[in-house]
Order: sequence, then C-alpha cells, then structure tokens
Amino acid sequence: MNIQNRVVSFLKSEDEFGGLSNLAEGYPLLINGVSVTSSEHLYQALKFSDHPEIQGRILKAGTPAEAVKIASNKVLVGVQTALSRRVPQQKFAVTSQIKPYSEKAEESAKKLALKKAHDAKIRPDWNQVKLEVMDFCLRAKLINNWVQFGELLRSTEDREIVLKALKKESYWGLFTSKDGYCRCGYNHLGRLLMNLRDELNDPDNEPLRVLVPPSHLNLMFLGSKIEPVDRTDHLRQVGTRFSEQVAEVRP
Repeated sequence: MNIQNRVVSFLKSEDEFGGLSNLAEGYPLLINGVSVTSSEHLYQALKFSDHPEIQGRILKAGTPAEAVKIASNKVLVGVQTALSRRVPQQKFAVTSQIKPYSEKAEESAKKLALKKAHDAKIRPDWNQVKLEVMDFCLRAKLINNWVQFGELLRSTEDREIVLKALKKESYWGLFTSKDGYCRCGYNHLGRLLMNLRDELNDPDNEPLRVLVPPSHLNLMFLGSKIEPVDRTDHLRQVGTRFSEQVAEVRP
C-alpha cells in the first residue's frame, strides 16, 4: 500500500470524506433542546460563553461557513463601541505634523475598533481550551448522527485522517510546503477524528453514547450550562429498527 492509500484527506465538505469536516452540512445537533445546524455552529458559539446574544446570531447562520464569518466578525454583529458615538472628526489642512483627514482611514479605524470590541468577548482562555471544545463538538456530532457519521468514521479504516489546510490553518490540519517535500502542521482535527474513530471501533464503545461536558470547561449555551445527554437506550432501539445500517457502527 503506497503512502496515498494510507491517508484519508479532505479539503472541502463536498469531498469524498468531506463529512469529516466541521463545515459539513447534514449533521445537525440537538443541544439543550435547541436545534444546531452543524458542529461548526456549536464550536463557534462556544467561543462566546458569556454572550448569548452573539451565540444566537451565530446559531442563526445559514451555513457553517457563515457561522465562522460571524464569529470572526467578518460579518459585523452590531457591536457598539465608543467610536460609534464620538463626535465626527473635523477636517483640517495638511501640515508637517498632522495627517490629512481620510474617510477611508476613518472607516478602517471604526472596523478595527469593532473587531477589537468583538474579540474582547471571546472567552479569555479560548486558546487553552479550544482543542477540548472541538473534541466535545465532534462527540456531539457523533451522538446525534450515530449511523451516518459513525459509518463515515469507520470507512476510514485504520488510515491517517488529514485535513488539507492553508498555512494559517496549520493548527487544525496540514499544509504542503512550497517545495512539495513537507506536510507541515499539527493536524489536530485529524488527530481528534482518529481518536474518536478508535473509540468507536472499540468493542466497549458504550461511553460514546453518553455526552457529558467536561465540568472544567464550563460550557455555556444561550445562558445555560450544556446538559449531559444519555442516548444509550435510544441507540439500542435504533439498532433494532435499522439493524443493517447500524451493524457497522455498533459493537
């Protein structure tokens, strides 16, 4: 088996294994009784644990990609800053000490201030907890899509799972160096997916049927702590109704 056959990679959600992507549609979640379009919607919303109004905007996004844009403030979310209330700048003549008035510079300054105010609402420990939050979101994706997502994970067999990423996304995936000789990055998303697949393939995969948010993460969702989900009995019942479909994802 050559190296290409030992790797399962995906770039877009439309790819053969694109369902592994957080941006894949068709894998809805139910969190605290609220329908969530995708695991990416949930992941982005959990950045703003103390701001349910921003979470609500993210959850209303039509696609996972739109959820990312709202969370990153590429689509303004109505954050108010002092700039929006300040007295307009006076237009003045050019001198050697004072730069001329520029509407473009003024607009750029406002957008920068909006982004800073928005980013300040991201939970301060986000960089420390985001990997565990992503793991939780993937487990939520599985427990809510046991057959569909479980079959996809199983279909990767024992191959390495790799997100093809841009250089700026090297935390979650791997990018190819300019000379083509190096796959660089951390591939954390691929690693989490492989760990989840290994747990699913374990004959004793019963713990996957219970989703308990790690208490130390203090995951808040629309003003409330995320509640545990126990679907053990439900998934057994599903197994009796759709035994052929479930056969591949049950011990």
